[in-house]
Amino acid sequence: MLVIRLVRIGRRNLAHFRLVVSEKRSKLRGKVVDLLGSYNPHKKELSGVSKEKIEEWIKRGAQLSSSAARLLNKELGFNFPVVEKKKAPKEKEVKVREKEGKAEKPEVPPAQKESPAGQEPTLPPARPETQEEKPAQEVPADSTSDNKEIEDKSPALPVDGQEDKTGNL
Repeated sequence: MLVIRLVRIGRRNLAHFRLVVSEKRSKLRGKVVDLLGSYNPHKKELSGVSKEKIEEWIKRGAQLSSSAARLLNKELGFNFPVVEKKKAPKEKEVKVREKEGKAEKPEVPPAQKESPAGQEPTLPPARPETQEEKPAQEVPADSTSDNKEIEDKSPALPVDGQEDKTGNL
């Protein structure tokens, strides 16, 4: 399937785009079927593009990318449908919305509602008391008897040319 799309050219911070017809599955900078023109976003000028050539490729079955359709609608007065992608809200916007929602409904504990005007309200403890954690027991480093038991239980690995206890090499 053929597609009409923009291909970025130009150096860093000075972009230019080519309006090309290419295979949809080809690489962005891959083989180009036809070069329709170019676009300079800094000067907002579209050069070398003819309406007849674009209409011819669309009649042949070429589809437009959303950015190419948006550009051609704006610059040449076409009325191609443009598919807008919905973007997820940024994290800052979500946090601001959450803060606004919390500000509307302040939480008041029941103890504050019933307290007399002359006394300060008593607040429940922020966190229930937990038992203190005991530190882990340390193993003395000089106990060699434990190390010997471990060494006796581990299987002996044969050295090259020696047989192990089962008689295998």
